[in-house]
Amino acid sequence: DYPLNDNSNILANRAASLGQELVVNGDFSDGLNGWLQTGSVWQASNGSVEKTSGSSFLYQTNVAGIGTTVLVSFDILNISGGTVAISLSDGGTTATFNSIGRKTLAGKVTKNASIYFSGDLGALITISNISIRRADGYGTIINGNASDWGLFDKQADGDWLGQELVVNGGFDSDLSGWSIQSGGTGDGALNWEGGAISYTTDSTYRYGGALQLQSVINGGLYFASFECTNFVGVGVVRLGFDQAATMVSASQTGLHQGEIKGSTSQKLFLNNFDSLVSFKADNVSVKEVLKNA
Repeated sequence: DYPLNDNSNILANRAASLGQELVVNGDFSDGLNGWLQTGSVWQASNGSVEKTSGSSFLYQTNVAGIGTTVLVSFDILNISGGTVAISLSDGGTTATFNSIGRKTLAGKVTKNASIYFSGDLGALITISNISIRRADGYGTIINGNASDWGLFDKQADGDWLGQELVVNGGFDSDLSGWSIQSGGTGDGALNWEGGAISYTTDSTYRYGGALQLQSVINGGLYFASFECTNFVGVGVVRLGFDQAATMVSASQTGLHQGEIKGSTSQKLFLNNFDSLVSFKADNVSVKEVLKNA
């Protein structure tokens, strides 16, 4: 048994007032009715939607009012060759997933009230039972102070998250625990700026950023998140243990989170992953996903 951390993921979330279903045809029983896509790679059949090739967004607009907190859930029935990403509000809260099962994401609608699904180029993805409901009170403390509780969190899908692994992920006063990722012709500049980590590319090295040594399980599942507070250039910022494996990626500012896997490198990277992007980031977090027996 793990000590409970009820400050946001057990009592408060169970007590959240969930509104009516906002998604139209979330089980795809009526084909793609209610859904739009950029391209034609998403196909609906047998109560699910499948992407077999190419890169395209599957989305619905005007699903929730701006400023509201919503709880999104959906089933990944099959996934191979990449990840599936979900985004609220055209660049708001985002998350990436690479395993089958029921997935959840809570976030606030900040721009247009839309939901977007996308998959890596070449990824084979099947999803179904998409739901969005207004969730007033989700993520708030309703039973004491956060400091009163233990070190483990329970997610909405029933999995447990372990203790925080990242050292100095909040960058409160400096960059202690982090070092610049070197190896290119000019490594760019890594700096502390007002409670955040800042990396400025030298327009030469395409894997610039920061790294931190971590003792993790090769192939183990971890939940990672970070907030990108500034993004300049064309490309992505990624957080993960291996530059070629699963990583949480961001192509714009906002909160980005998802599941990643441990690797033999034992290094946690926060970099611009084969692009010439300068960025600022804060609230970097990695916790092991502790599956229920």
